[in-house]
Amino acid sequence: MIIFFLVPGDTFYIIFVTSTTIAATDANTATYNAHVNAAADLSSVKGTDNASITWRAMVATLNDGAQSTGLFTADASKPIYNLNGDKVADNAGDMFDSNLDNSVSYSESGVDVCGVSDEVWSGMDNSGTAFATRRLGEGNVLIGFCDSSLGTWNFAASPPATDTYRVYAVSPLLTVAAAVTANASGVAW
Repeated sequence: MIIFFLVPGDTFYIIFVTSTTIAATDANTATYNAHVNAAADLSSVKGTDNASITWRAMVATLNDGAQSTGLFTADASKPIYNLNGDKVADNAGDMFDSNLDNSVSYSESGVDVCGVSDEVWSGMDNSGTAFATRRLGEGNVLIGFCDSSLGTWNFAASPPATDTYRVYAVSPLLTVAAAVTANASGVAW
């Protein structure tokens, strides 16, 4: 993926919603991190299968609490983009203020999957804090809607954990390469 408005040396994060689904019955974040990395490996179209990128799930679990605002600690001031190249948030604070610039919507392949099913496991409130009694690994779990740019993107309803939904995946801090050269699949960061 080439983000045209960034220049070599700029840093940023990427967020996508998995095309695959999972139940929210496990109380450990490691399960959801493995799920988003397996989803990322499904597609070389947008470069999510890059072995040097370890994706992390944006969830709050019973055992581990919230893995949300901490996903951006490398530099919380940097922008966050979806895999369509749309800016989702100006920075980590903007990500959790109940008003995104654009919805996440796009899967690891850069396809808008939220028109088919827009539910995404969350387990957290709008500020990115674990929501007591509604975290992954509990009976009912908070979900959000990946086609929303309002507070409902991560805080909307609480279906049973045995249901299967998508998960948000966040990259580590990425840097635009000094010499951007597309590989055979057209991928460049």
